[in-house]
Amino acid sequence: MNNWKLMLGLLLTTVLLPMPIVRAESTPTNATTAPIATTAAVPSLTPYDLVYAGYQGRLRAQGLRSYGAFADGCNQGTLTANDVVQAAIKANLLPQSILQDQGYMNAVDAQMKALKNNSGR
Repeated sequence: MNNWKLMLGLLLTTVLLPMPIVRAESTPTNATTAPIATTAAVPSLTPYDLVYAGYQGRLRAQGLRSYGAFADGCNQGTLTANDVVQAAIKANLLPQSILQDQGYMNAVDAQMKALKNNSGR
């Protein structure tokens, strides 16, 4: 099989795509204002891990097909990054707000294209 090509392609795509880093920040406290903290949730799954989880069938209960059918969906365009992220949200693996993170969505799409290009189908 071409599993090593798939893994190499996904690994290279992950390394070559910069991921934005989200940091929590807080404002200094003084006598006239209460402390205000702003935080943003950091995704618990990297785009690579998410796509690989879908490929392995870990999101089957949320309606995603696995292995060859997952790769076929990527190849045919019937499976989108939005579909995979929505399944992860339903599985409580990602927060709903991740849908607004265009960097994360683009990275998931790139991982799916890497899977598509390396699936040999």
